[in-house]
Amino acid sequence: MRVKKLSVNEVYWRFNQAFGLNAMKVAARFLDLPTYDKSDPSFAEMIFENQVTGDIYSFGIDALENGTPALPFVKKKPQSRRFLAPPPLVSFSRDKHVVRTDIDRSNHVVIENFGNKPYLIKMQGILIDVEEHHYPGELLREAHRMFENPGTYKAIGDIFNDLGIHEVFFESGFEIDFVEGYVDTVKFSVNAISVEPAEFIVS
Repeated sequence: MRVKKLSVNEVYWRFNQAFGLNAMKVAARFLDLPTYDKSDPSFAEMIFENQVTGDIYSFGIDALENGTPALPFVKKKPQSRRFLAPPPLVSFSRDKHVVRTDIDRSNHVVIENFGNKPYLIKMQGILIDVEEHHYPGELLREAHRMFENPGTYKAIGDIFNDLGIHEVFFESGFEIDFVEGYVDTVKFSVNAISVEPAEFIVS
């Protein structure tokens, strides 16, 4: 049976249905649509390597030998690497630990000490059965396993490097929902926090 390949535009419209117009604008950039001339979507790719099991989960646009994006995703990775989906939509937020001292009879405070709290990371994405176009149960089980696995994950990707994030822990908010109109697609979201590797803490 011949596999019907998904076009980039078809993935693009699945993002629209799952997350709305704003997501379409972001998806266009990392799916390398013609709207963005000579864009390099690799900045959105990310890899998570579990520090206990060694499992590797990849998100990105896999490529053919000539370097062009390949959909469905070409599986040329070792068995321990699980290529899940297009890059998810990711947001980061961070606060500080702050010790304040009020000054008597004044509207001012003195900052005695502060430290940075971990980054709070929210990931949202889609899982697509690009081979049979059925309910993507296998991919869903992989995403569930990624959340359920013990330990932290080494985070690899441009945006993690830019923010100084080396490891993450998938903490909460694992959600799965269907995408209306696409039986072969489900959307997911999960919350993570940044953590410091042990060698950074000891040093």
